[in-house]
Amino acid sequence: MNTKTLREATSSTDLLSCEHPHLGRVAAGKSLAVLFGILFAASRKLEAIEAVAAEGKRETVALLVDASRFMVTIAKSFVLLTLQEANARTPVIQKTWRRIDRTVGTELTAYLGTEDTYLDQDNLKWVHRYKRSGEFDEVSGYDADGQEVLLLALETLR
Repeated sequence: MNTKTLREATSSTDLLSCEHPHLGRVAAGKSLAVLFGILFAASRKLEAIEAVAAEGKRETVALLVDASRFMVTIAKSFVLLTLQEANARTPVIQKTWRRIDRTVGTELTAYLGTEDTYLDQDNLKWVHRYKRSGEFDEVSGYDADGQEVLLLALETLR
């Protein structure tokens, strides 16, 4: 699936069939982990979901889908992105990961908030930025070359 089609996606089927290092990556046989993640881990709706095309241009993913129908769950051992369809939440990203670094802004850098860096099951990097002054919390996914290819802007809880 090309980026234009990714932009035009209207269902989880469209997103699951795309060629992207993160979108469409769902670990098979993990439905119990998905259920526990949704029930017990911190989940937040999205303000926006964007992917970076090969040309480096950032584009909204699923432009015709209300971003609040997506929900991201960030847990200690996995990341999960689901899309609400009818009466079900369908996973469109489900990857195990482990935190490799945490940076906490203090004193003069407190406005930068906290940044957690993870490596997922495909050895790809993710960065979760939160508690930032005046900014949305966000999760960024990177490709094998270290280029940002996915940005999830999280709904503000404050």
